Amino acid sequence: MKAHSNLAILMRITSPTLIGAAPSRIFRGATLSTTTRFARAQSFFCPNPAFSCGRFLGRRVAATRPLSRHYLLAAPLSQSGDTSALTFLLPPGLTVREIFPIAASTLSVADVTEPRLSVQHLLTNALDLPPNCFSRLPQGEHADAVPSPEQRDKLLSHLSRRVRHEPLQYILGSWDFHTFEVACRSPVLCPRPETEELVEAALRRIPVDAPCRVLDVGCGTGCVGIAVALHRPLAVVVGIDVSDDAVRLSNENAATVLGDGWKERYVSVRCRAKEFWKSDGGGRFSEVVSLLGGVGTVFDVVVSNPPYIPSVDVDGLGPDVLEHEDRVALDGGVTGLDVVEEILSMMPGWTDEVRGGDLLMEVDEAHPRLLERAFSVDGRSGDEGILGDTASLPKKHTDGLMFVERMEDFTGRDRFVWLQRRPMT
Repeated sequence: MKAHSNLAILMRITSPTLIGAAPSRIFRGATLSTTTRFARAQSFFCPNPAFSCGRFLGRRVAATRPLSRHYLLAAPLSQSGDTSALTFLLPPGLTVREIFPIAASTLSVADVTEPRLSVQHLLTNALDLPPNCFSRLPQGEHADAVPSPEQRDKLLSHLSRRVRHEPLQYILGSWDFHTFEVACRSPVLCPRPETEELVEAALRRIPVDAPCRVLDVGCGTGCVGIAVALHRPLAVVVGIDVSDDAVRLSNENAATVLGDGWKERYVSVRCRAKEFWKSDGGGRFSEVVSLLGGVGTVFDVVVSNPPYIPSVDVDGLGPDVLEHEDRVALDGGVTGLDVVEEILSMMPGWTDEVRGGDLLMEVDEAHPRLLERAFSVDGRSGDEGILGDTASLPKKHTDGLMFVERMEDFTGRDRFVWLQRRPMT
């Protein structure tokens, strides 16, 4: 590597895990895991060559007195759209192998979670490599590749956005979910991997060879409902969300993933849960009536990944979430149960009293046992409200609802619930 006269970086890696650690999974409330903290690379950036010596990627270079790591945070990297500091740190001519530790250290100093994984994804995208190449960087067949000027500019733009804690999903414009890819745009909530398990739970209860009407409450990007429609060809799915951005994006994703004829399989509309089907059986939504074949048609399965984080906990989420994603899609009110209550209260209107129906939800880890205690096996709740002192939902809204099962996510946390409106016998 060439020594650059205008750049000297003395890097001290406090642990090899910064470059070698494996990525962890993603939880709601963090675009990348906030549970795994990597050792920090302490980097000291010197604006011009001087008179003491250090090592930069194995080469002796001149270095001035080390500066505080906060120098980087005060640099133009933190300013919107400014890549001047990154241009200085990553001059033209560097290979992927040389770029990687500088970029990872830069993100680490800016307190970006999982800097290595971020750089892998951003480099793969900037270099137009196949998606499956990201895990092999900075080694492998592309290690000695030198980005073209256009690729370098793209990478610098990506890194400047990630330094400001913008989620990878928004920077890349799409993200893998289940067996397909969905477009992602701010402020619509980024898909999380545990929600794939909600899809699997729903698919286990939706027949492959029989028609099924599915309602997706709080559809967001549409990932849950689209996955159901993709894997159950006889199912039709209606998504609802309070966000215009989410409704637009979910319909766009349905068109992309489901292809020709998608409007015969999926539609999303803007509506609150407690208002949908309340008095007109969905008659004000012509696209829903057309999809379902008539006004007042009920659903066989309801799925939802609603806002479920208690308000007091939302403010403690990281900047990736608070500064970029829609708070409304996360904040479930004081107990995290505001929208959950709406869904429970609407189940009698959404499902058939003769055939019954299933409800599958992703919730906060404190909610499954609470709901399990609230609903007795005969489908009736206590007189004081189904959630006792925590919330109040009159039992007239929940008669016939029965708690069936709580399910864990891949970390062993209670995360999903299955309730049923009992069919009449």
